[in-house]
Amino acid sequence: MFIPVHTDAPIYHPPIGTVGLILANVATFFITQGGTADAGWLLRFGNGLHPAEWISSAFLHFGPMHLIGNMVFLWAFGLLIEGKLGLLRFLGLYLSLCALTGCILQTLMLFSFHSPGAGGASTVLFGLMVICLLWAPQNNFTVILLSAYWGMVRVYHWEITVKWFSLSYLLLNFFTAWLTGFSMSSEVLHLTGAIAGVPVGILFLKWNWVDCEGWDLLSLWKKGFAQPGVDSFWGWKEKASTEITRTQAPATAMTPKSQLRRIEQQIDRGEHFSAVQNYVSFRRKTPTTPPLSMARIRLLIHAAREQQQWSELTWLLEREYLPQGPKDRIPATLMLAGIQVRYLQRPRAAVRTLSALSTTELSPLQQQLVLKIHQSARTQIDEGVIEIATN
Repeated sequence: MFIPVHTDAPIYHPPIGTVGLILANVATFFITQGGTADAGWLLRFGNGLHPAEWISSAFLHFGPMHLIGNMVFLWAFGLLIEGKLGLLRFLGLYLSLCALTGCILQTLMLFSFHSPGAGGASTVLFGLMVICLLWAPQNNFTVILLSAYWGMVRVYHWEITVKWFSLSYLLLNFFTAWLTGFSMSSEVLHLTGAIAGVPVGILFLKWNWVDCEGWDLLSLWKKGFAQPGVDSFWGWKEKASTEITRTQAPATAMTPKSQLRRIEQQIDRGEHFSAVQNYVSFRRKTPTTPPLSMARIRLLIHAAREQQQWSELTWLLEREYLPQGPKDRIPATLMLAGIQVRYLQRPRAAVRTLSALSTTELSPLQQQLVLKIHQSARTQIDEGVIEIATN
């Protein structure tokens, strides 16, 4: 068994809710005497619908190994998902997934009297795992494997992408469930959770309830088939293509106000990729013209990140977005510094960007990210990277 313990996915919120859920599961374990006193907690089958059990059963565990195994996975998946959503939205997602999976299982087994019931967080965890797959497939999990022989215990650890980690567990559970004819078992419970996680994860992406910085599965899938020279979901590079834009009148024939209005219309039509280039070019030529609204600038930032237009994205963040003091100033500043050092080879600019942040306003995880960017910048400076300034 591969046990995930950490992730390299961008994390902007501390795992307060994740730790809280782990403590709640541990407390429930002692309250239910290790799962033996399961009255009122067990998800019962064949005895009607009981909404309270949809939630309670996810906190019920049978024996210490059942609890420990599930809590390790809850830590890893929660770290990634809560790191993107924050405390309240993560707890809302987790409890909603508990209710959804519990409702599905109790409904499917409504007329079954051969299975006493089910408990444990693993069904919900498979839903969280699929959400991780949807939101951060190219990021890595640090996994460990314990091996005991001749009285000695060895610990092996390595990195594996979220997509291959998730797909391996899904395929293993599907194969095992197929061998047993998909009769009620742990594997069927796991697959039910995974199926429930798909629409939840996609809903968050489609409604922009989560910012995956263009590295989610849907964006990668789109890039793999439509965008020039970028890595697809499976890892190969697709043939470069060019974006076809509508013919525009010469800029000299239009006033700055009409040019800006034309760009706003492009954005409103969803032609974000073209609008990025047009707006950056327009603002460089007419810097005294009032900028776009913050809402439209955010759309351009998202489009530039999806298209991996790092130079334009840096310019938008540095010149248009951050000077207006947005609420997400800290994540935006960290993103800007990361792009400067990772993609543009501008380590000194990254250090200057980070100097605008105070350590006291950063969470521990954000402080770790700042330290990581500083280390990368120092390495580049020591290697003699020639920094090219951009306007």
